[in-house]
Amino acid sequence: MPSMKTEHRRGAASVTVSTSGICVERIIHAAPESGWDILTDTTQWPRWGPSVSSVSCSDRYIQKNASGRIWLPVGLSVPFRVTEYEHGTYWGWKVAGIRATGHRLIPYGDSTCKICFEMPVYWLPYSIVCHAALQRIAFLLEGKGLMDRNAQKHTRPPF
Repeated sequence: MPSMKTEHRRGAASVTVSTSGICVERIIHAAPESGWDILTDTTQWPRWGPSVSSVSCSDRYIQKNASGRIWLPVGLSVPFRVTEYEHGTYWGWKVAGIRATGHRLIPYGDSTCKICFEMPVYWLPYSIVCHAALQRIAFLLEGKGLMDRNAQKHTRPPF
């Protein structure tokens, strides 16, 4: 089955669906290091992840086998474990024992990168959540919501 790609307006995420899975991706006009930082800093996940209200983790910056719990907006908490990790480019995890999203970063020079959320085809409805997450990440990294890495309290983007 050939892949199908849906492009939205400039600056928005695109979705690719193939037999190997789904990729929701967006070009982010920020340093790749900043993109990797926001993807791996567990204190930042509630700022950009619509399905994450809070996080408790063995490590602030995830690495292979990091584990903890995420709290969903409905108040439930579920365990997670980072199962795959390639510093600077990719990490994947299991949430409640189920393979969840992969987080891929592709650098394009010093000031641009692509972030892609990868998932199995059966997670297709979750691509809507990933699209919103990429919109929030772009907002946070492209200037309007710049993070202070040392700040103790962070707010979510206004959407």
